[in-house]
Amino acid sequence: MVKLDRAIRVLIVDDSIVAREILKEMISGCSDINVVGEASNGADAVEKTKLLCPDIVTMDVKMPVMDGLEAVKAIMAANPTPILIVTASLSVEETDVSFQAIADGALDVMVKPHIESEASRTAFRKEFIEKIRILSRVKVISHFGRKPRRTRSIPKTGVKAREKVVAIGASTGGPEAIMRILKALPDNFPSPIAVVQHITAGFDKGFASWMDNQVGLAVKLAEEGEHLKPGVVLIAPSNYHLAFNGIQAGLDDSPPVNSCKPSVDVLFESLARGFKENTVGVILSGIGNDGTRGAKAIKHYGGLTIAQDRESSVVYGMPGSAVEEGVVDFVLPLEAIPEMLVSVVTEKKK
Repeated sequence: MVKLDRAIRVLIVDDSIVAREILKEMISGCSDINVVGEASNGADAVEKTKLLCPDIVTMDVKMPVMDGLEAVKAIMAANPTPILIVTASLSVEETDVSFQAIADGALDVMVKPHIESEASRTAFRKEFIEKIRILSRVKVISHFGRKPRRTRSIPKTGVKAREKVVAIGASTGGPEAIMRILKALPDNFPSPIAVVQHITAGFDKGFASWMDNQVGLAVKLAEEGEHLKPGVVLIAPSNYHLAFNGIQAGLDDSPPVNSCKPSVDVLFESLARGFKENTVGVILSGIGNDGTRGAKAIKHYGGLTIAQDRESSVVYGMPGSAVEEGVVDFVLPLEAIPEMLVSVVTEKKK
């Protein structure tokens, strides 16, 4: 990440004057953040991003002339800039567009606060400012709609599945990374997969639904008592830790771990205890060190750990922490992780 020695420059994009005023008001008390411009549609946002060179763009989804999705594509192709999606609702339509925008290069997503609720505005403001400070320092690259390379289908003869379980943990930059991995896996991937993605509360259902529509495997939010099943991806719900007792899922409402809820450490440690050497842990792009302790537990029980490399990570915090701690077996570019997973969960028949 790049350190800024000046105030963070923000471009606010929203077709609602009221929404723009609310966002400006929330930022106004921060000496380290300046609003350098506003745009009322996507086309205007593309031009002002080129003209003003902001450190971060807050982007609405539904707008006239050019919507937020098209604006994200245009900005990431011509003037790569950190983009925070700020959507009006958690409807299926808007969450689908929001996550597609993330797949096209946006970094994170939030839902606008309820104007009439002081508690909602206060909580939003705290998270909004924190995300601006963190995301504005992310070095983004051009996004040209890269398509994941699909791994070959696992043959029905000649190989057999090992009794493995795959656990994936991610934060900032994670939604796209997870999608690209799952989309590249063959539809007959033989192992269960459990996922912890740090995401703004309320977006968990939309994230699981969007992912389910994008990939060949079945993807759903984990439920209390649900069992791990081959080829099914279970995603931790917002504000609950996901832990397993054997193959049975448990939703834990205990305090955050590493300031995270759900926590990657909680997931990794529970699977390591239950599946021991048959656990495969994958740590993807993200801020902080969540997952490092869990990776250590996987290694302790004889399992295998994989971390996304620095070059392909949006933020190298989580994978970098695990690598530095010496608890990672393979450090791989994102595109190489699916083939590695297929390799470790299958073996040739003797």
